[in-house]
Amino acid sequence: MTTLAATIGKDTACILSESQLSDDSQHLKMGTECQKVFNIGSWVIAGSGWNRPGDILIYQMKWPIVPAKYQNPKEDLTGWLIKNLVPKVAQALIQHRAIDLDKGTAIQDAEFLIATHGRVWLLDEGFGITPIKDFFVSGSGGKIALGAISALKNNLGDWYNKHQDIARASIESAVEFDIYSSGPIRGFISHTSGRVEPA
Repeated sequence: MTTLAATIGKDTACILSESQLSDDSQHLKMGTECQKVFNIGSWVIAGSGWNRPGDILIYQMKWPIVPAKYQNPKEDLTGWLIKNLVPKVAQALIQHRAIDLDKGTAIQDAEFLIATHGRVWLLDEGFGITPIKDFFVSGSGGKIALGAISALKNNLGDWYNKHQDIARASIESAVEFDIYSSGPIRGFISHTSGRVEPA
């Protein structure tokens, strides 16, 4: 199980996760340090659900370079992702047999948060791309993380300067209260320039 949190400010986006790996029966809490958020070039990729689709996207797929035109926050990068990124993701998952054919053409029990140039999208199991505004959570601890984000956002103010700290606090809350979330918090910050740094 997993807890992911993404927050978006004025010039940055942040994606964080905890590091626990759970068994299929969901009865064991194992002390692993599973990395769930990765940086490839200007991309930050985080997955919840089964590991296999994420392994393919991280280690088997070549991530495209975002053309200069679409690096501008005013340009429609979502449309470019639909036309250029989603087919690459689908091709990689089909080639490596990580498609659930019982559900048609669907990613096997996984969804992803993808960031580049200070923006974040949800890539759902049906290959839909949804742009995220302000924040998004995913995984077993998502409701806990969402509650923490909502409370802190409303009480702290200054979202654009504090969104990364709020994301971290949301994962800390999930680690404390969700039995399927634990371990070190990891993640990355995506800048509108395309630069990525550890969070």
